[in-house]
Amino acid sequence: MLKTILLLVLCIPMGRFAWNEAVRVSALWGVPPVLPDGESGSASVDPSSVDPLSDQTRVPPEVLAAFLSLSESPPRNPAGRLTQELLTFTRNRDLVARNDAVELARDNDNREKGKIEAERRRLIEGGKVRDRTNGADKIQELEKRLESYVKRPVFDAAFADEQLAATGLAKLELLDGPAELADAMNGLSEGGTENPPGSKDIQVHLDRIDGFLGNHGREPGPGASAEALDGVRKLRDGWVRLFRLAESVESDDPPGRIDALARQATEGGSTDGFQEAARRLALRYAGEYLGREPLDRDVFVVTDAAKGPERFDRAEVLIYWTEPSDVRVNKVPLGASPFNEFEISRDEVAYFAFPRGVGGVVKGQDARPLKPTPYSEVVTEYNRLRAEVPPEKWSEPFLRELLRHCEEHKDVLAAGGGKGSGGPTLIQRIQTMIDVVSDHSTIFRGP
Repeated sequence: MLKTILLLVLCIPMGRFAWNEAVRVSALWGVPPVLPDGESGSASVDPSSVDPLSDQTRVPPEVLAAFLSLSESPPRNPAGRLTQELLTFTRNRDLVARNDAVELARDNDNREKGKIEAERRRLIEGGKVRDRTNGADKIQELEKRLESYVKRPVFDAAFADEQLAATGLAKLELLDGPAELADAMNGLSEGGTENPPGSKDIQVHLDRIDGFLGNHGREPGPGASAEALDGVRKLRDGWVRLFRLAESVESDDPPGRIDALARQATEGGSTDGFQEAARRLALRYAGEYLGREPLDRDVFVVTDAAKGPERFDRAEVLIYWTEPSDVRVNKVPLGASPFNEFEISRDEVAYFAFPRGVGGVVKGQDARPLKPTPYSEVVTEYNRLRAEVPPEKWSEPFLRELLRHCEEHKDVLAAGGGKGSGGPTLIQRIQTMIDVVSDHSTIFRGP
Protein backbone atom coordinates (compact mmCIF):
# COMPACT_ATOMS: atom_id res chain seq x y z
CA MET A 1 0.00 0.00 0.00
CA LEU A 2 2.76 2.41 0.94
CA LYS A 3 4.61 1.68 -2.31
CA THR A 4 1.49 2.43 -4.33
CA ILE A 5 0.99 5.78 -2.60
CA LEU A 6 4.63 6.75 -3.22
CA LEU A 7 4.33 5.76 -6.88
CA LEU A 8 1.24 7.92 -7.34
CA VAL A 9 2.96 10.88 -5.66
CA LEU A 10 5.87 10.63 -8.11
CA CYS A 11 3.72 10.07 -11.17
CA ILE A 12 1.47 13.09 -10.70
CA PRO A 13 4.25 15.69 -11.45
CA MET A 14 5.56 13.62 -14.34
CA GLY A 15 2.07 13.33 -15.76
CA ARG A 16 1.56 17.06 -15.48
CA PHE A 17 4.87 17.67 -17.28
CA ALA A 18 3.96 15.20 -20.04
CA TRP A 19 0.57 16.89 -20.47
CA ASN A 20 2.15 20.35 -20.81
CA GLU A 21 4.61 19.09 -23.42
CA ALA A 22 1.79 17.45 -25.36
CA VAL A 23 -0.15 20.72 -25.39
CA ARG A 24 2.93 22.66 -26.59
CA VAL A 25 3.86 20.19 -29.37
CA SER A 26 0.25 19.82 -30.51
CA ALA A 27 0.08 23.54 -30.86
CA LEU A 28 3.14 23.48 -33.11
CA TRP A 29 1.51 20.89 -35.39
CA GLY A 30 -1.80 22.66 -35.44
CA VAL A 31 -3.56 19.72 -33.74
CA PRO A 32 -5.91 20.75 -30.97
CA PRO A 33 -5.07 18.89 -27.81
CA VAL A 34 -7.61 16.76 -26.06
CA LEU A 35 -8.50 18.60 -22.95
CA PRO A 36 -9.58 17.00 -19.75
CA ASP A 37 -13.12 15.61 -19.67
CA GLY A 38 -12.94 14.84 -23.43
CA GLU A 39 -13.04 18.48 -24.63
CA SER A 40 -11.03 19.48 -27.73
CA GLY A 41 -9.11 22.72 -27.76
CA SER A 42 -9.67 24.85 -30.83
CA ALA A 43 -7.32 27.77 -30.11
CA SER A 44 -4.25 27.93 -32.40
CA VAL A 45 -0.83 28.74 -30.97
CA ASP A 46 1.34 31.47 -32.49
CA PRO A 47 4.86 30.09 -33.19
CA SER A 48 6.32 33.28 -31.75
CA SER A 49 4.90 32.29 -28.40
CA VAL A 50 6.68 28.94 -28.49
CA ASP A 51 10.13 28.79 -26.97
CA PRO A 52 11.20 25.13 -27.04
CA LEU A 53 14.86 24.72 -26.13
CA SER A 54 15.63 28.20 -27.41
CA ASP A 55 17.72 29.08 -24.37
CA GLN A 56 19.95 26.09 -25.00
CA THR A 57 20.22 26.14 -28.77
CA ARG A 58 19.81 29.87 -29.49
CA VAL A 59 17.52 28.99 -32.42
CA PRO A 60 14.57 31.38 -32.92
CA PRO A 61 11.10 29.87 -32.29
CA GLU A 62 10.11 30.49 -35.93
CA VAL A 63 12.96 28.25 -37.09
CA LEU A 64 11.88 25.44 -34.79
CA ALA A 65 8.25 25.79 -35.90
CA ALA A 66 9.34 25.61 -39.52
CA PHE A 67 11.38 22.49 -38.76
CA LEU A 68 8.33 20.81 -37.31
CA SER A 69 6.08 21.77 -40.21
CA LEU A 70 8.55 20.42 -42.80
CA SER A 71 9.24 17.12 -41.08
CA GLU A 72 8.05 14.13 -43.20
CA SER A 73 7.21 11.96 -40.22
CA PRO A 74 5.97 14.10 -37.38
CA PRO A 75 6.87 12.49 -34.11
CA ARG A 76 4.02 11.27 -31.97
CA ASN A 77 6.01 11.27 -28.79
CA PRO A 78 6.79 14.94 -28.09
CA ALA A 79 8.66 14.14 -24.93
CA GLY A 80 10.83 11.53 -26.64
CA ARG A 81 11.96 11.44 -30.27
CA LEU A 82 10.91 15.02 -31.05
CA THR A 83 13.10 16.42 -28.31
CA GLN A 84 16.08 14.43 -29.53
CA GLU A 85 15.51 15.46 -33.16
CA LEU A 86 15.24 19.10 -32.18
CA LEU A 87 18.50 18.96 -30.23
CA THR A 88 20.31 17.16 -33.03
CA PHE A 89 19.00 19.56 -35.65
CA THR A 90 19.87 22.72 -33.75
CA ARG A 91 23.31 21.45 -32.76
CA ASN A 92 24.16 20.63 -36.37
CA ARG A 93 22.78 23.96 -37.49
CA ASP A 94 24.79 25.90 -34.92
CA LEU A 95 27.95 23.98 -35.80
CA VAL A 96 27.55 24.83 -39.48
CA ALA A 97 26.81 28.46 -38.61
CA ARG A 98 29.84 28.66 -36.36
CA ASN A 99 32.08 27.13 -38.99
CA ASP A 100 30.77 29.56 -41.58
CA ALA A 101 31.35 32.49 -39.22
CA VAL A 102 34.86 31.31 -38.43
CA GLU A 103 35.74 30.91 -42.09
CA LEU A 104 34.32 34.35 -42.87
CA ALA A 105 36.25 35.97 -40.01
CA ARG A 106 39.39 34.13 -41.09
CA ASP A 107 39.01 35.35 -44.65
CA ASN A 108 38.45 38.93 -43.48
CA ASP A 109 41.47 38.68 -41.19
CA ASN A 110 43.70 37.38 -43.98
CA ARG A 111 42.62 40.20 -46.26
CA GLU A 112 43.33 42.83 -43.61
CA LYS A 113 46.70 41.25 -42.79
CA GLY A 114 47.63 41.33 -46.45
CA LYS A 115 46.79 45.03 -46.67
CA ILE A 116 48.78 45.84 -43.53
CA GLU A 117 51.79 43.83 -44.70
CA ALA A 118 51.71 45.51 -48.11
CA GLU A 119 51.51 48.95 -46.52
CA ARG A 120 54.44 48.23 -44.21
CA ARG A 121 56.59 46.99 -47.08
CA ARG A 122 55.70 50.10 -49.05
CA LEU A 123 56.77 52.39 -46.19
CA ILE A 124 59.72 50.47 -44.75
CA GLU A 125 62.71 48.85 -46.39
CA GLY A 126 65.59 47.24 -44.53
CA GLY A 127 64.29 48.52 -41.20
CA LYS A 128 64.30 52.14 -42.40
CA VAL A 129 61.50 54.43 -43.48
CA ARG A 130 61.73 55.14 -47.20
CA ASP A 131 60.28 58.66 -47.08
CA ARG A 132 62.57 60.57 -44.72
CA THR A 133 60.52 63.76 -45.07
CA ASN A 134 56.93 62.63 -44.54
CA GLY A 135 57.66 59.20 -43.14
CA ALA A 136 56.72 60.05 -39.55
CA ASP A 137 53.14 60.89 -40.49
CA LYS A 138 52.78 57.77 -42.63
CA ILE A 139 54.21 55.56 -39.91
CA GLN A 140 51.72 57.06 -37.46
CA GLU A 141 48.87 56.18 -39.82
CA LEU A 142 50.13 52.60 -40.04
CA GLU A 143 50.33 52.38 -36.25
CA LYS A 144 46.72 53.56 -35.96
CA ARG A 145 45.68 50.89 -38.45
CA LEU A 146 47.44 48.25 -36.40
CA GLU A 147 45.77 49.54 -33.22
CA SER A 148 42.41 49.18 -34.93
CA TYR A 149 43.36 45.71 -36.13
CA VAL A 150 43.96 44.36 -32.63
CA LYS A 151 40.51 45.60 -31.58
CA ARG A 152 38.77 43.39 -34.15
CA PRO A 153 36.77 40.39 -32.84
CA VAL A 154 39.16 38.07 -34.66
CA PHE A 155 42.83 38.98 -35.14
CA ASP A 156 46.21 37.30 -35.30
CA ALA A 157 48.05 38.33 -32.13
CA ALA A 158 51.44 37.04 -33.32
CA PHE A 159 51.08 38.91 -36.62
CA ALA A 160 50.08 42.10 -34.79
CA ASP A 161 53.09 41.88 -32.45
CA GLU A 162 55.45 41.33 -35.35
CA GLN A 163 54.07 44.25 -37.35
CA LEU A 164 53.99 46.61 -34.38
CA ALA A 165 57.58 45.73 -33.47
CA ALA A 166 58.88 46.16 -37.02
CA THR A 167 57.00 49.43 -37.43
CA GLY A 168 58.21 50.66 -34.04
CA LEU A 169 61.82 49.90 -34.92
CA ALA A 170 61.57 51.85 -38.15
CA LYS A 171 59.97 54.76 -36.31
CA LEU A 172 62.79 54.82 -33.75
CA GLU A 173 65.39 54.75 -36.51
CA LEU A 174 63.71 57.74 -38.17
CA LEU A 175 62.99 59.91 -35.11
CA ASP A 176 65.49 58.74 -32.49
CA GLY A 177 68.20 56.93 -34.45
CA PRO A 178 71.96 57.47 -34.43
CA ALA A 179 71.74 60.31 -36.93
CA GLU A 180 69.21 62.18 -34.78
CA LEU A 181 71.32 61.56 -31.68
CA ALA A 182 74.46 62.89 -33.39
CA ASP A 183 72.62 66.01 -34.60
CA ALA A 184 71.25 66.68 -31.13
CA MET A 185 74.68 66.19 -29.55
CA ASN A 186 76.33 68.56 -32.04
CA GLY A 187 73.58 71.12 -31.59
CA LEU A 188 74.11 71.05 -27.84
CA SER A 189 77.90 70.97 -27.75
CA GLU A 190 78.77 73.21 -30.68
CA GLY A 191 76.37 75.98 -29.76
CA GLY A 192 75.79 76.80 -33.40
CA THR A 193 72.01 76.34 -33.40
CA GLU A 194 69.53 78.98 -32.31
CA ASN A 195 67.57 76.48 -30.24
CA PRO A 196 69.87 73.74 -28.96
CA PRO A 197 68.03 70.74 -27.55
CA GLY A 198 67.19 70.89 -23.87
CA SER A 199 66.50 68.13 -21.39
CA LYS A 200 62.74 68.29 -22.12
CA ASP A 201 63.39 67.81 -25.84
CA ILE A 202 65.65 64.85 -25.15
CA GLN A 203 63.12 63.32 -22.75
CA VAL A 204 60.69 63.00 -25.68
CA HIS A 205 63.18 60.68 -27.42
CA LEU A 206 63.71 58.66 -24.24
CA ASP A 207 59.96 58.26 -23.69
CA ARG A 208 59.54 56.92 -27.21
CA ILE A 209 62.39 54.44 -26.79
CA ASP A 210 61.18 53.33 -23.35
CA GLY A 211 57.69 52.80 -24.74
CA PHE A 212 59.04 50.54 -27.46
CA LEU A 213 61.19 48.51 -25.07
CA GLY A 214 58.26 48.17 -22.68
CA ASN A 215 56.09 46.70 -25.44
CA HIS A 216 58.61 44.68 -27.44
CA GLY A 217 61.88 44.53 -25.50
CA ARG A 218 61.16 41.63 -23.13
CA GLU A 219 62.35 39.00 -25.58
CA PRO A 220 63.36 38.84 -29.25
CA GLY A 221 60.73 38.05 -31.85
CA PRO A 222 60.13 38.05 -35.61
CA GLY A 223 59.58 41.82 -35.64
CA ALA A 224 62.51 42.71 -33.35
CA SER A 225 65.54 40.45 -33.29
CA ALA A 226 67.96 40.21 -30.38
CA GLU A 227 70.46 42.28 -32.36
CA ALA A 228 67.86 44.96 -33.05
CA LEU A 229 66.88 45.14 -29.38
CA ASP A 230 70.54 45.46 -28.36
CA GLY A 231 70.83 48.36 -30.80
CA VAL A 232 67.81 50.07 -29.26
CA ARG A 233 69.23 49.69 -25.74
CA LYS A 234 72.56 51.10 -26.87
CA LEU A 235 70.72 53.98 -28.51
CA ARG A 236 68.90 54.63 -25.26
CA ASP A 237 72.21 54.81 -23.39
CA GLY A 238 73.31 57.54 -25.79
CA TRP A 239 70.18 59.60 -25.24
CA VAL A 240 70.55 59.18 -21.47
CA ARG A 241 74.08 60.58 -21.63
CA LEU A 242 72.90 63.46 -23.77
CA PHE A 243 70.09 64.10 -21.27
CA ARG A 244 72.68 64.38 -18.49
CA LEU A 245 74.71 66.83 -20.58
CA ALA A 246 71.63 68.96 -21.18
CA GLU A 247 70.74 68.93 -17.47
CA SER A 248 74.25 70.11 -16.63
CA VAL A 249 74.04 72.88 -19.20
CA GLU A 250 70.73 74.04 -17.72
CA SER A 251 72.18 74.32 -14.21
CA ASP A 252 71.85 77.72 -12.52
CA ASP A 253 75.21 77.26 -10.78
CA PRO A 254 78.01 78.14 -13.25
CA PRO A 255 80.86 76.49 -11.28
CA GLY A 256 78.70 73.41 -10.68
CA ARG A 257 77.83 73.28 -14.36
CA ILE A 258 81.49 73.36 -15.39
CA ASP A 259 82.43 70.74 -12.80
CA ALA A 260 79.60 68.38 -13.86
CA LEU A 261 80.50 68.69 -17.53
CA ALA A 262 84.17 68.13 -16.81
CA ARG A 263 83.36 64.98 -14.85
CA GLN A 264 81.26 63.62 -17.70
CA ALA A 265 84.11 64.36 -20.07
CA THR A 266 86.37 62.03 -18.08
CA GLU A 267 83.89 59.21 -17.39
CA GLY A 268 84.87 55.72 -18.40
CA GLY A 269 82.89 53.85 -21.02
CA SER A 270 82.02 56.94 -23.02
CA THR A 271 81.46 56.34 -26.72
CA ASP A 272 80.29 58.09 -29.85
CA GLY A 273 81.94 61.41 -29.04
CA PHE A 274 80.21 62.11 -25.73
CA GLN A 275 83.46 62.73 -23.89
CA GLU A 276 84.57 65.27 -26.45
CA ALA A 277 81.14 66.91 -26.45
CA ALA A 278 81.26 67.23 -22.65
CA ARG A 279 84.78 68.64 -22.86
CA ARG A 280 83.78 71.26 -25.42
CA LEU A 281 80.87 72.30 -23.24
CA ALA A 282 83.02 72.50 -20.12
CA LEU A 283 85.56 74.69 -21.91
CA ARG A 284 82.88 76.91 -23.41
CA TYR A 285 81.24 77.61 -20.06
CA ALA A 286 84.59 78.04 -18.34
CA GLY A 287 85.45 80.71 -20.90
CA GLU A 288 82.12 82.43 -20.28
CA TYR A 289 82.43 82.21 -16.52
CA LEU A 290 85.87 83.77 -16.59
CA GLY A 291 85.30 85.83 -19.69
CA ARG A 292 86.37 89.16 -21.06
CA GLU A 293 85.34 91.99 -18.76
CA PRO A 294 83.66 95.11 -20.20
CA LEU A 295 85.10 98.53 -19.57
CA ASP A 296 83.79 101.00 -17.04
CA ARG A 297 80.43 102.51 -17.86
CA ASP A 298 82.06 105.95 -17.50
CA VAL A 299 84.86 107.54 -19.49
CA PHE A 300 86.85 110.76 -19.21
CA VAL A 301 86.54 113.23 -22.10
CA VAL A 302 89.03 116.03 -22.64
CA THR A 303 87.51 119.05 -24.40
CA ASP A 304 89.18 121.88 -22.49
CA ALA A 305 92.80 121.78 -21.42
CA ALA A 306 92.09 124.19 -18.61
CA LYS A 307 89.28 122.09 -17.14
CA GLY A 308 90.99 118.81 -17.61
CA PRO A 309 89.16 115.49 -18.17
CA GLU A 310 85.42 115.43 -17.52
CA ARG A 311 83.61 112.24 -16.55
CA PHE A 312 80.69 111.13 -18.73
CA ASP A 313 78.56 108.05 -19.21
CA ARG A 314 79.98 106.59 -22.42
CA ALA A 315 76.44 106.01 -23.70
CA GLU A 316 75.99 109.82 -23.76
CA VAL A 317 79.13 110.61 -25.71
CA LEU A 318 78.55 110.97 -29.48
CA ILE A 319 81.57 110.98 -31.76
CA TYR A 320 81.91 112.99 -34.95
CA TRP A 321 84.82 111.64 -36.93
CA THR A 322 87.28 113.56 -39.00
CA GLU A 323 86.85 111.09 -41.82
CA PRO A 324 83.57 109.20 -41.42
CA SER A 325 83.29 105.71 -42.94
CA ASP A 326 81.18 102.61 -42.75
CA VAL A 327 82.99 101.73 -39.55
CA ARG A 328 83.46 105.22 -38.14
CA VAL A 329 79.86 106.36 -38.21
CA ASN A 330 78.97 109.82 -36.91
CA LYS A 331 76.60 110.24 -33.96
CA VAL A 332 77.12 106.68 -32.75
CA PRO A 333 77.46 106.63 -28.92
CA LEU A 334 80.86 105.60 -27.64
CA GLY A 335 79.21 102.76 -25.74
CA ALA A 336 77.96 101.25 -29.02
CA SER A 337 81.09 101.95 -31.04
CA PRO A 338 83.63 99.22 -31.87
CA PHE A 339 86.30 101.67 -30.69
CA ASN A 340 87.15 102.75 -27.15
CA GLU A 341 89.34 105.24 -25.31
CA PHE A 342 92.42 103.06 -25.75
CA GLU A 343 92.09 103.04 -29.53
CA ILE A 344 90.86 106.51 -30.60
CA SER A 345 93.52 109.11 -31.37
CA ARG A 346 93.02 112.89 -31.34
CA ASP A 347 93.42 113.19 -35.11
CA GLU A 348 90.50 110.87 -35.75
CA VAL A 349 87.89 112.93 -33.87
CA ALA A 350 86.43 116.20 -35.15
CA TYR A 351 84.39 116.89 -32.02
CA PHE A 352 82.12 115.29 -29.42
CA ALA A 353 78.48 115.90 -28.68
CA PHE A 354 77.03 115.62 -25.17
CA PRO A 355 73.60 116.14 -23.67
CA ARG A 356 74.71 119.63 -22.59
CA GLY A 357 76.19 120.62 -25.94
CA VAL A 358 79.19 120.16 -28.20
CA GLY A 359 82.82 119.84 -27.17
CA GLY A 360 85.88 120.13 -29.32
CA VAL A 361 89.09 118.17 -29.17
CA VAL A 362 92.13 119.49 -27.37
CA LYS A 363 94.98 119.77 -29.81
CA GLY A 364 98.49 118.83 -28.93
CA GLN A 365 100.91 116.03 -29.61
CA ASP A 366 100.34 114.28 -26.31
CA ALA A 367 96.68 115.11 -25.94
CA ARG A 368 94.19 112.23 -25.81
CA PRO A 369 90.56 112.99 -26.51
CA LEU A 370 89.38 110.17 -24.21
CA LYS A 371 90.93 108.81 -21.04
CA PRO A 372 90.02 105.59 -19.18
CA THR A 373 88.96 105.31 -15.57
CA PRO A 374 91.17 103.29 -13.19
CA TYR A 375 88.65 100.45 -13.42
CA SER A 376 88.90 100.37 -17.21
CA GLU A 377 92.71 100.29 -16.99
CA VAL A 378 92.66 97.30 -14.59
CA VAL A 379 90.18 95.20 -16.60
CA THR A 380 91.94 96.06 -19.86
CA GLU A 381 95.15 94.57 -18.52
CA TYR A 382 93.20 91.56 -17.23
CA ASN A 383 91.62 91.09 -20.65
CA ARG A 384 95.04 91.25 -22.30
CA LEU A 385 96.51 88.61 -19.99
CA ARG A 386 93.47 86.35 -20.33
CA ALA A 387 93.53 86.49 -24.13
CA GLU A 388 97.07 85.12 -24.21
CA VAL A 389 95.90 81.60 -23.27
CA PRO A 390 92.65 80.04 -24.52
CA PRO A 391 90.51 78.09 -22.01
CA GLU A 392 91.55 74.66 -23.34
CA LYS A 393 95.13 75.48 -22.29
CA TRP A 394 94.42 77.04 -18.92
CA SER A 395 96.62 75.83 -16.14
CA GLU A 396 96.87 76.52 -12.46
CA PRO A 397 100.02 78.69 -12.82
CA PHE A 398 98.39 80.76 -15.55
CA LEU A 399 95.27 81.39 -13.49
CA ARG A 400 97.34 82.33 -10.47
CA GLU A 401 99.05 84.98 -12.56
CA LEU A 402 95.64 86.42 -13.41
CA LEU A 403 94.74 86.27 -9.74
CA ARG A 404 97.90 88.12 -8.73
CA HIS A 405 97.15 91.00 -11.13
CA CYS A 406 93.58 91.33 -9.87
CA GLU A 407 94.53 91.16 -6.19
CA GLU A 408 96.94 94.07 -6.72
CA HIS A 409 93.94 96.18 -7.75
CA LYS A 410 91.25 94.58 -5.61
CA ASP A 411 89.98 97.93 -4.31
CA VAL A 412 89.45 99.24 -7.83
CA LEU A 413 87.71 96.03 -8.87
CA ALA A 414 85.54 96.01 -5.75
CA ALA A 415 84.27 99.49 -6.61
CA GLY A 416 83.03 98.14 -9.93
CA GLY A 417 82.53 99.78 -13.27
CA GLY A 418 78.83 100.46 -13.17
CA LYS A 419 75.70 98.41 -12.67
CA GLY A 420 76.22 94.74 -13.45
CA SER A 421 79.98 94.94 -13.86
CA GLY A 422 81.95 91.81 -13.03
CA GLY A 423 84.83 93.43 -11.20
CA PRO A 424 83.53 92.83 -7.66
CA THR A 425 83.35 89.03 -8.26
CA LEU A 426 86.36 88.63 -10.54
CA ILE A 427 88.84 87.53 -7.88
CA GLN A 428 86.42 84.96 -6.45
CA ARG A 429 85.71 83.55 -9.93
CA ILE A 430 89.40 83.14 -10.67
CA GLN A 431 89.87 81.25 -7.40
CA THR A 432 86.95 78.95 -8.28
CA MET A 433 88.44 78.21 -11.70
CA ILE A 434 91.78 77.37 -10.09
CA ASP A 435 89.99 74.63 -8.12
CA VAL A 436 88.18 73.35 -11.21
CA VAL A 437 91.35 73.22 -13.29
CA SER A 438 93.15 71.48 -10.46
CA ASP A 439 90.42 68.81 -10.23
CA HIS A 440 90.18 68.29 -13.99
CA SER A 441 93.65 68.81 -15.34
CA THR A 442 93.03 66.43 -18.25
CA ILE A 443 90.31 68.77 -19.56
CA PHE A 444 92.38 71.91 -19.19
CA ARG A 445 95.58 70.60 -20.67
CA GLY A 446 97.79 73.57 -19.95
CA PRO A 447 100.34 75.23 -22.24
